[in-house]
Amino acid sequence: MLLYFDRTFTETVSGNRLVELKCEHCSGVYYYLLARVGRGAATAPYMIGQKRAAQKAKEKARRDLEKRLRDESELVPCPKCQWINESLVQGFRQTYYRGWGIGAIVVGSAGTFFSLLIALIFARDLMNKSYAVMTAILGPIISLTLAFLILGWRKLMRNRIQPNCDFPHTPIIPAGTPSALIRNAETGLFEAIPRPVEAPNERKGNGWVVFQLGLNTLPQVCCVCNDSADPKCNYPHVICAGLALSIPFCRYCARSWKRRKWKTALAAAVSLIGLGYIAVSSLNLEDLLFWLLLIGTIVVAPFFGLFIAGWKTSPFRVRLVDRSRSIVLLSFQNDEYRKILVEAK
Repeated sequence: MLLYFDRTFTETVSGNRLVELKCEHCSGVYYYLLARVGRGAATAPYMIGQKRAAQKAKEKARRDLEKRLRDESELVPCPKCQWINESLVQGFRQTYYRGWGIGAIVVGSAGTFFSLLIALIFARDLMNKSYAVMTAILGPIISLTLAFLILGWRKLMRNRIQPNCDFPHTPIIPAGTPSALIRNAETGLFEAIPRPVEAPNERKGNGWVVFQLGLNTLPQVCCVCNDSADPKCNYPHVICAGLALSIPFCRYCARSWKRRKWKTALAAAVSLIGLGYIAVSSLNLEDLLFWLLLIGTIVVAPFFGLFIAGWKTSPFRVRLVDRSRSIVLLSFQNDEYRKILVEAK
């Protein structure tokens, strides 16, 4: 039996670029800042070549970022007439369903390969030659048809994005869309134009702040006491696979939160174990099953305790809105820090 193990390295790189536009409707010139996060992954089989794998993951992340900044766009309407250029619509469509193309290739190629392999196995037996011919013909046809159906469905879903359907009325743009910028002729500086109506969100406006990784940055003051943050004490909050946000803390608040979280986790775990013991005891089970359930409760309780402690004691909340564009909603118990964040944006 061959034992296989490896280590996968995942890297993310964020960046932005200034985009210049000329409105197709009124010929007005405006700008906006496009921000994206590139992702890359590489595997070191049997833990061999870990440095090379880590470097390869970084290179893939940089290439992905460059490609996204080149091909994608945001639905930023013209500040004069509210028209959104067709090039922006096409680029914005490229932001979504990015993995479906790879899925179509995998389905088509893998289905064709295994169909031909099965046909070859059938062909060895003279009694199954007819099955071999059918498999060799129908297998690739079905696989390639499924691949084209996936690509067609992706195209259909992307074409549903029609921001200009209500023109000349103000378009409803996705949450986190950057503001249009106009260059001041006298000073040469860029001035932000207020955004039009954004897509509704059930939590937005209730203490939540729209935040885009790669474009916005968190003020380096403690999110609890507004004192200067210590970079060594920042909390890396994982939003999803390959996407994380560093929450600023000062040394004192970081230690205080850690102590409070562990105390809450311990209390929750002990409470869960006690409730589990009462529940298992009330079932009048055999000794073996009783001890198995009780030991299982003792093993699982600390994990639930940590989850409950993190949820109850955390001074911030993070909610993922749009993974493709790295848009999240942030909420802080410290309302002063939230105001600082809004002003910094």
